[in-house]
Amino acid sequence: RFTDTSLPDSKKSSQKNCDDYVAKGFWKEKTPDHGLAAAQNADSSLMGVIFPVRQDPNKSTAVRPVCDLRQANLVSPPVSNTQLTTSDATMRLRSRLQPSQVVAQYDLQKAFYSVEVDITNPHGQSVPLELSVGGAVYETRRLVFGLSCGPLILNTTQRIDLMVAEAAYRAFYGDDKANPPPNVVVVMDDFLLSGSEVSVKRFESLLL
Repeated sequence: RFTDTSLPDSKKSSQKNCDDYVAKGFWKEKTPDHGLAAAQNADSSLMGVIFPVRQDPNKSTAVRPVCDLRQANLVSPPVSNTQLTTSDATMRLRSRLQPSQVVAQYDLQKAFYSVEVDITNPHGQSVPLELSVGGAVYETRRLVFGLSCGPLILNTTQRIDLMVAEAAYRAFYGDDKANPPPNVVVVMDDFLLSGSEVSVKRFESLLL
């Protein structure tokens, strides 16, 4: 759902997200001269306009900055990313759940805009994306919410995280037969864990 950026709360929340990305080094603000030149370069396929979208207030990011990157997506190779639907994930979770087990859900807070990606232009050169936010222009080499390849990149990153966490669990607790690694179901940018309370807490510490 689009937000009315004239509303103080929406505008403040959207700006706070941008400030956080700059503070963490995910975005780099261009100088006014460079920003003006970039804003005037309407033909740039690697420039997008940020607009805020209000999400469920219970999510970690209530107002998500979404980028209009239709031009970049047009020159990107076509990709697809088939994931479990919510109902499929629920059925899989229920089929594995035992009476004595617990379930925990972990949201990859602000996963978009934090995962580093290598972006190339049509000439094969490594370049940043440019994001126009109001009167400012930012550069980023991070995953932007609006790239058609975004869900696939995020899912691949999740799988790598899980492989590392599962290997670490086996290395640290491999002999604990009473608390084997928990079952993990991935839904969008969430991890759903089911297992003994001990194993879930252990796995949580490895993920964090």
